[in-house]
Amino acid sequence: RTLGLRSSYIHHHFTRSSEKLRIHTYAIEGVYSFSGLFPEGRISRPRKWNVLAHAGGAYSFGVYTNSSGGRDRIITGLLGSTLQYRLSPSLALTFDLTAQFNSFQDKPLAPNADAAFATGSSLIGRLFEPTVFLYPSVGAQFYFGKRRQHVDWR
Repeated sequence: RTLGLRSSYIHHHFTRSSEKLRIHTYAIEGVYSFSGLFPEGRISRPRKWNVLAHAGGAYSFGVYTNSSGGRDRIITGLLGSTLQYRLSPSLALTFDLTAQFNSFQDKPLAPNADAAFATGSSLIGRLFEPTVFLYPSVGAQFYFGKRRQHVDWR
């Protein structure tokens, strides 16, 4: 079992007719590896599966390029888990599900989104009425370095 940190940058781009919104998100999360739940394996047959849990926060800002223009700032909480399947010592497939909780948002997230929580809400109201998005993803992780076994698989 291992504990670590990861940071990320996420870019979203929404378009509807002449309205455009670009959102830039900077995130930092704590990551915990549940590698101890799976059989350890051996040098000749290393562990194939692993689960990572991650949680943290993010700061986002949106830039609107339409008739109203303007910017929006969003405070985000992140919570998710990643299933990893090891193909080789330097390559793993990943399956991730992350929940993103947006708070303190002043404008709708997308040009066609419902903004019932927007500018009329109080500061406290915007904190306790977050907009929630679920992001599933599939990807690949490449491991670099001179060690034979990456920390995710120990």
